[in-house]
Amino acid sequence: GIHKSTDGGETWHKLTEGLPEGAMGKIGLAVSPQNSDIIYATIELKNKSGGFWRSTDRGRSWEKMSDYLSGGTGPHYYQEIFASPHKFDRIYQMDVHLHVTENGGKEFTKMDSKTKHVDHHAMIINEQNGSIWIGNDGGLYNSTNFGDSWIHYNNIPTGEFYDIELDAENGKKRPESSQRIKKLA
Repeated sequence: GIHKSTDGGETWHKLTEGLPEGAMGKIGLAVSPQNSDIIYATIELKNKSGGFWRSTDRGRSWEKMSDYLSGGTGPHYYQEIFASPHKFDRIYQMDVHLHVTENGGKEFTKMDSKTKHVDHHAMIINEQNGSIWIGNDGGLYNSTNFGDSWIHYNNIPTGEFYDIELDAENGKKRPESSQRIKKLA
């Protein structure tokens, strides 16, 4: 389920209005950087079903936007979502192929190039210049044009990326607003 705290984690209450009833599997959550009232959720349900939900009131109520669910081996493996700091209602979904929605989850399109590896698990978006960093089973990739083309950093010995962190400046402490992601097994 999805739970919310308004007192720094001292107490929690389960959110239910508009969400599926019964057991939920893995859930990916993201908050809109443009409007913190908007929350996105990709939710796994039984039998590899589920979909994409959106809340406009900080989670009090939810609307199902689509049946889109990450593919491959199922949502139990991919379920991370990232809201763009540059365009409202653009959300990136980690999956075998990288997917993006431009309309809050109603429709998703594949945004992979033929030269980029598959099995995406980690993403970081530079809020200042729009650069996107992707970690996948093929290593580390960067796009400076919102995913139209990708640079593969194949000159470093890497394996599968499940965790990426962006340093604001070499060796300096990251600002609190910087993003950090981690794949939880």
